[in-house]
Amino acid sequence: MIKEYIKYLKDNPQGYWFKARLYGWGWVPVKWQGWLVVAIGIAILFAGVYVGQMDDAPGAALLGFLLMIALIFTFGYRKGEKPHWQWGLKDVEKLQKNLHKCPECGFYYREKEWANKCEAWCREHHSCNLEITIHAEDNRK
Repeated sequence: MIKEYIKYLKDNPQGYWFKARLYGWGWVPVKWQGWLVVAIGIAILFAGVYVGQMDDAPGAALLGFLLMIALIFTFGYRKGEKPHWQWGLKDVEKLQKNLHKCPECGFYYREKEWANKCEAWCREHHSCNLEITIHAEDNRK
C-alpha cells in the first residue's frame, strides 16, 4: 500500500506543489516548494507561540496558527490540485478508467456531458440533483 501511495504522489505531470490527499480532504506537499510552504507555516506558528510566551500575549499564538493555516490554504488552492473528498486509491483508479468527475460533489460519470451538468448544478444550487446523479457510476446497480 505504501508503494502505491508513493506512486500516486510521484505521478505529477502538472507540476503541482500539493496533491489531494488519498484519505479525507486536503493536500499533501509533493514538491520542494510545497514542503517549503509547510515549513514556513510551521515557523510562523512557532514564532507566534514564542512571542506569546515571551510577551505574555496568548493572542500571538492564535494569530500565528491562523497565519499558518491561511498560508497553507492560499498556496494549496493556487499551486495544488483542487481539494476533494476521497477515500483511497479506488477514487484515483476511477479517474484512470476514463471516468469524468464532478469537482464539486465527487460523483463519477462515463460521459463528460453529465459531469459538466452535475458541476453546473452543484455550483449554482450547492446541492445535488437526483435526475443528474442517477447517471453517476456509483449509483448504477
